[in-house]
Amino acid sequence: MRGEPKSNWMPGQVFVPDLSHYEWPADFNALAESGCVGVIYKATQGTGYIDNTYEQARSACYAAGMLWGSYHFADASNFEGQVNNYLSSAMPTSDDLICLDFEDNGSNSMRLSDAEKWIILVEQNLGRQGQCVLYSGNRIKETLGDTPSTFWGAHRLWIAQYGTTVQVPSAWNSCWLWQFTDGSSGPEPHQAAGCGACDMNAYAGDETRLATEWSGSGTPSPAPPPPEQLVVDIVISAPSNVTVNVTKQSL
Repeated sequence: MRGEPKSNWMPGQVFVPDLSHYEWPADFNALAESGCVGVIYKATQGTGYIDNTYEQARSACYAAGMLWGSYHFADASNFEGQVNNYLSSAMPTSDDLICLDFEDNGSNSMRLSDAEKWIILVEQNLGRQGQCVLYSGNRIKETLGDTPSTFWGAHRLWIAQYGTTVQVPSAWNSCWLWQFTDGSSGPEPHQAAGCGACDMNAYAGDETRLATEWSGSGTPSPAPPPPEQLVVDIVISAPSNVTVNVTKQSL
């Protein structure tokens, strides 16, 4: 497993809450005023469950001027049925974050192979290849471990680990988001303005970069290299009593 020291993330980090009906009703205006850039909300679970606060929360988030993200809680039921449930209920726009919640759910846990199929099918339906985020903790560590994976490494990892350091499977160099607390266990802060104790996530960049990367379509490109400079050596021979002036003219 790859490890990332706490100093890479804390303190003074950008925080993002992930919420569901457990935290609703919430004051999204207060959340926005506190400096929150975006919210990730539970949309669906399995093939039939829909969070009945989803639409209200999304409207409130948009009205408050924040970015919106949704996630689907995976289980062992038919992955195609789960895709249909998520797409028809969450109805993500091209600016929204999309995510699969791949975590332990006892005997009803999704298989890793079905998680990959779910992501592929969702991205195909939305025309958003490579933009889905994977949320996981022990589940991805136990099922993938240190096995190299081009597919998983090409997708952003949102890791759950409640402690002062975070470790990620070898398919990734680092995680994109780190859920460091469930509102009780793990480091502070445990609360977000307007919704109290909740899952809190750290992002290792600033608000502007987070907004750019949010949907997965606008990850900043590396800065272009500086233009090559042409160096010209000029040798001028002149008597000592002659002043020579040289003027540079740009082409």
